[in-house]
Amino acid sequence: MTDHMNKLKEIVFQFIGHDDNVEIKPLGKGHINDSYKVVTTGKEYVLQRINHHIFKNVSELQNNIFRVTNHIRKKTSGKRGYGYRTKGANNGSYSRKGIVLQR
Repeated sequence: MTDHMNKLKEIVFQFIGHDDNVEIKPLGKGHINDSYKVVTTGKEYVLQRINHHIFKNVSELQNNIFRVTNHIRKKTSGKRGYGYRTKGANNGSYSRKGIVLQR
């Protein structure tokens, strides 16, 4: 296993705990950020490395994502016909130790 893949697994385990069955694969070919599909026992996630050379204030970017996601969730909550889901969107920024911003 490559050093890069080991580092990705270390990051993923901060969010979900250790899982021997975790599988991480590149997700698309982004021009700015690196995205990965993470598959664990019965669950799927998206892990994204934000390019801090492009997004200079990553903390504020994370805060904006959190605020927009909460706004959409509140607007669509309980309304029939709204299929928009923000599954895990709030949890994606937080590890078991607090907020994690990898650079």
